[in-house]
Amino acid sequence: MTTEQAIKYIIQHCNPDYPKGKTEWETAINMAISALEKQIPKKPEERRDKYTGNDVMSCPNCGAYIGYRDGRTHIVSMYVASSRCPECGQTIDWE
Repeated sequence: MTTEQAIKYIIQHCNPDYPKGKTEWETAINMAISALEKQIPKKPEERRDKYTGNDVMSCPNCGAYIGYRDGRTHIVSMYVASSRCPECGQTIDWE
């Protein structure tokens, strides 16, 4: 089972409103889905910093700074080896 399939299964088969209203059950299900979604690698978002003019990379999940481009080809980041955002734990696809 892939991560995407697990998320779909939880959403389809676990009613987060059981027994009724906002409960610990709903909180636990939403936490599980959120944790699984962070396991799916996402490309970093790239934007030009308005102050420095450099191309900076940010987490696609929380927007935290995770690196920059050195010229147009090389990505400079201390998080490439870990492949995770230091703020939220989102898996980063550096390819």
